[in-house]
Amino acid sequence: MRKVNQFAGYFKHVAHKPKRIRKMNIIYSRIESTESTNLLAMANATNALENSIYVFSAAFQTAGRGQGNHNWEASAGENILASFLVKNPPVTVANQFALSHTIALAAHAYVSKEIPNAQISIKWPNDIYADGRKIAGILIENAMMGSSLKASVMGIGLNVNQKLFPARLENAVSLAMLDGKERIVEEEIEKLSAEFETKYGILMHGRADMLHHFYDNYLLHKGNLQRFLFDGKPIDCRILGTDPDGKIQLLMPDGSQQGFYHHEIEWLK
Repeated sequence: MRKVNQFAGYFKHVAHKPKRIRKMNIIYSRIESTESTNLLAMANATNALENSIYVFSAAFQTAGRGQGNHNWEASAGENILASFLVKNPPVTVANQFALSHTIALAAHAYVSKEIPNAQISIKWPNDIYADGRKIAGILIENAMMGSSLKASVMGIGLNVNQKLFPARLENAVSLAMLDGKERIVEEEIEKLSAEFETKYGILMHGRADMLHHFYDNYLLHKGNLQRFLFDGKPIDCRILGTDPDGKIQLLMPDGSQQGFYHHEIEWLK
């Protein structure tokens, strides 16, 4: 499959406009161990400043979380365990999935640059896959007031140097497993943060539509049949794409097209 430059021509497209994307201040905070970087970030949301990106990371999480009831497991010091905190993001509760687009595309861009010969995809709603195996998971939590988001925390676990995973995580993969290189995790966090700053800048510029377009373009198994669990029964559906609000559009076995949010249908192996 031909790789697509994620935002080729974007800055050329907006260069003639008087409004410019502002350079944001990235503030790093790293500790050895925490229960969850998302919890750590959210605890600091009240004192956070606008137009800044706060990156909270840890070498180890004692209770890392994934989507739903899942936990995120990672060996101490070997992987990216980080949460990005932004104050008053430019989205409402109704269009908050634009933040999923933002962090997923940042991770996609980062992994694509590190492993240029691999096929990097986004598994709906926001896991990152490399050559068909899971390399990163994302968990987003928001602080809301009415229809507004006061703060957003976008947590990510991304496998960097770890080469051995529990048997139940047989589909897990890391950068080191793909190219044999050992990386300095703190440096990789900075690379990922730079990608996040770029994608978040596009969101700040009012181009959530562009983020959705590329998210949808990198969707795992788009156009193919995939097995889901719906109403307690496995069904095979063709993935047609996604809506800007995060709903996945599927061609059902009866030929109808239906859309689902991630809590309404479960992706099966």
